[in-house]
Amino acid sequence: MPSKHWPHTPAPAPHSSVTALFQMLRVQPVLGRALTPADSAPGAPHVVVLGADFWRSEFAGRPDAVGQTVTIDGVLTAIVGVLPTASNFHRARVRSGSL
Repeated sequence: MPSKHWPHTPAPAPHSSVTALFQMLRVQPVLGRALTPADSAPGAPHVVVLGADFWRSEFAGRPDAVGQTVTIDGVLTAIVGVLPTASNFHRARVRSGSL
């Protein structure tokens, strides 16, 4: 797992790299926006969408977290959105045959 440095957690944090997952699952952020195809284009600015639990623990649920930057693998990355609580993907488990 690549390292991530957050405001209050100077240690690795659960994460996933995705592109169209939010659109496929019809998940809408509660703040800001979801990732778009333009976000993965060569030369695009680095952006991240936070999970709700992480947003609450590391940013105290503050709406102004969107627009702030965090360091991910040594790269400044803009927070563009926050997912709803029900979409904590890093906790999900997929069983064989469930897709």
